[in-house]
Amino acid sequence: MLKQREAPVLYYGNVPESQHHAHQLVGHALDNLNHYVDCFESALELHDHGQAKHLATKGKRWRIFRHWQFIAARDGALSIYHFHWTLQGLVSAVSDCKYLSDRLDLTAIRTARKQFESWFPNAIQLRHAVGHSAERTKNRRDHIEHGFTGICKIPGLNRGRVRDYVITDHLYRRTFCNTWKGKIECYKINGQNMERLALTRNAIFDVFDEMNRKFRGS
Repeated sequence: MLKQREAPVLYYGNVPESQHHAHQLVGHALDNLNHYVDCFESALELHDHGQAKHLATKGKRWRIFRHWQFIAARDGALSIYHFHWTLQGLVSAVSDCKYLSDRLDLTAIRTARKQFESWFPNAIQLRHAVGHSAERTKNRRDHIEHGFTGICKIPGLNRGRVRDYVITDHLYRRTFCNTWKGKIECYKINGQNMERLALTRNAIFDVFDEMNRKFRGS
């Protein structure tokens, strides 16, 4: 289990009224960073619980426990996507709130965001592949658009050369893959990625905690 962090408290102090809305949005973003870390952690625990039950069960329930793993993998992808947009929203709101941007270490915030993007470069594609799963094969045009053409060699699925090959919810061990816009998009539902989300959150929280230490009440 991850070490819990309380979202930093934002003090209104002398925030100009015209910046109150942006200031409020920053507070929402800080809360949501915690929320989506918790969501991913919960998805990971569901995956692991489903895996353990799946391996220990025979009969009709066997398939149900396997599908728990797929539910977890899909929700993990959504959590990464929502975390991505929470970061974008936070940066935008800070930019709109001069009271905060004058007091925060903006370089540290940018560094944390860039680190997240290097860890999850396909956060948006992961979500779209999950959120529009059945749409990829609803007609010939979409099938061709989202199918992969090339050498298909991913964990648990070595198909050699394929053409317009659509992958829907392929989960091998901890690697979860789907095709989107002609590419195979994958991520791992594992402790390392949970830690990466937490590290990004912590880096952002540290910046705000430092601001509060320096400027509380001013």
